[in-house]
Amino acid sequence: MILRIDIVNKKQYEESEDYKEIKIIIPKSTFELEKDFKYLDLDYENLSIQDTHVISCEIIDKEHKNYSKDISKEISKIIERASENGYTTPFNEVVELYKSIKDFKFDELEKASAILASRSSEIKHMQDAIRFMNNIDCFELHCVDDDKEFAKKLIYNSDIDIEDVMDYADLERLGREYAEDKNIKRTEYGYLEQQQDLKEELQIEEDEEFE
Repeated sequence: MILRIDIVNKKQYEESEDYKEIKIIIPKSTFELEKDFKYLDLDYENLSIQDTHVISCEIIDKEHKNYSKDISKEISKIIERASENGYTTPFNEVVELYKSIKDFKFDELEKASAILASRSSEIKHMQDAIRFMNNIDCFELHCVDDDKEFAKKLIYNSDIDIEDVMDYADLERLGREYAEDKNIKRTEYGYLEQQQDLKEELQIEEDEEFE
């Protein structure tokens, strides 16, 4: 999995139409990153979160193209939403998000997309997204398309014990009411259930060398 970032010098971007912009691929060595940031008139070794703004970014995973496309779409929405709320998106935080998800398997990428989509009201900027990604094990994604299929899965898993009368039950209503009762969110990726409380927010770590 790689991360492709379109990044600008934040001060130049906010103060002038004449700003420098560069596309960076992560993983990348510190030596190469130093050269990239020098082009932006920035010192990579002494970079602050106020120095950069990410215009856009994309997760690229050749083994899981559809899943990486989905999560890239949700991350782009966060960057747009942050801008609308008056936040810029620093390079450091996008890299931290990448570190959180770079080892995800395909099912975790799908769950991550569902979390980012269903919790959009709580995810105002990248730090919020990082917190959710670091707590992905607190969620379960039920990969079904509608209320009826959700009810069938609940019965099959013995979450609802009506197997003997399943042929007579209103499964669509049953699935819908169960989801509402358990505060399970329906998303385009499936039904998302939070099973545990999130841990405390984690501090953004210093960037490491990406070789």
